Amino acid sequence: MKCPICNTSISNIESQFCCECGWELAVISENSSNDFKRYFQEKEKIYRKIQSLHDRITELESNKNPVSKVLYGIKFLYIQGGTFIMGDSESDPEGNANETPHHVTLSDFYLSEKTITNEQYCWFLNAKNVSDDGKGDVQGYGNQTLVVAHEWGVQYSDGKWCPASEKANHPVVKVSWYGAKAYCDWAGGRLPTEAEWEYAARGGNKSQGYKYSGSNNLDSVGWFEDNCKNTQPVGTKLSNELGIYDMSGNVWEWCSDWYGSYGSDSVTNPQGPFTGDNRVSRCGSWNQPAKCCRIAGRGHNQPDDCYGNDGFRMVLS
Repeated sequence: MKCPICNTSISNIESQFCCECGWELAVISENSSNDFKRYFQEKEKIYRKIQSLHDRITELESNKNPVSKVLYGIKFLYIQGGTFIMGDSESDPEGNANETPHHVTLSDFYLSEKTITNEQYCWFLNAKNVSDDGKGDVQGYGNQTLVVAHEWGVQYSDGKWCPASEKANHPVVKVSWYGAKAYCDWAGGRLPTEAEWEYAARGGNKSQGYKYSGSNNLDSVGWFEDNCKNTQPVGTKLSNELGIYDMSGNVWEWCSDWYGSYGSDSVTNPQGPFTGDNRVSRCGSWNQPAKCCRIAGRGHNQPDDCYGNDGFRMVLS
C-alpha cells in the first residue's frame, strides 16, 4: 500500500495517517481501488485550497505596515532600526567618558509606548502568586526581591496585589532590576538594551535632535522636580517623534545592560559589558533636575535596589 499523496509505502492499510506527509488515510471497504483513489484526490484538492489561502494570508500579514502590537494590554510601537550617534559631548562639558559619542547600528524592535504601570505589574504579581514579601524566582538569578510595597506603587491586601489608591495608571516604582526582568520574561518580552532605549528616546529615524525626548522644553514632555511632587500617570505629557511617552522624567527606567563606560568604536546591537556591579537606568525622574532627564543622561543602580523613582518599559524583538 502506498500513500496516494506522497507515494510513501505504508505497511498497514488500517493505519489512519501517513507518517511521512501527515495526510489522513481511511479504509473504504467493498470499494474499488479507483473509488479509493478518488477519495484522496478530492481530499487533496481541499487541502491545496486551504494551503493556498494560508500562504496568501501569510503574505498579506508580512506586507502590512507593522505599526504596533498589543500584549497584556500594553501597546508596543514598531521602531525601525538604523544608525545613530549614541552619547553626548556638548551636554557633558567635562568630557565624561561614560557618555562618549559613538556610532551604533540597531535592528528593528518593538518598544512599549508607555512605562509599565502599577495595574499592569499587579497582574503579573498575582498571576505568579507572589507573596506579601514581594519575592519571586527570576530566571537565571534564583529567588529575589521583585518589588516593595509603596504608598503610590503596588500594595498587598487580602491575599493579592493591587495598585495604591488612584495610582493604577502611574508607573510602577520600588521595582528592582530583577523584578523588571521577571515581568518581561513572564509577558514574553525583555528589557531594552541601553542603545535601544536611547535610540527610541531620540526619536529613531525620525529624530529632530532634541535635548529631551520629544522637545527642547522638558516641561512639555516630562515630569521632573520643577513641575511635580511624585509620580504622574503615564502618557499625560507630549510624546516624542515616534509616539513614545515619558522617556524624559517621571521614573528612571531599567535597561538590560550592566553599567560601564562607552568605547569610541562603531558597534552593532551592543549588549553592554559582560559583567558589572550595577545595571543601567535611563530617563531621569520626577524628583530630579532637568539635567538628569537629558536623553544621553545615564544612571545606574545595583540590580536589587528598589527605589521610589525606578520603573521600566518592555521590548519585543
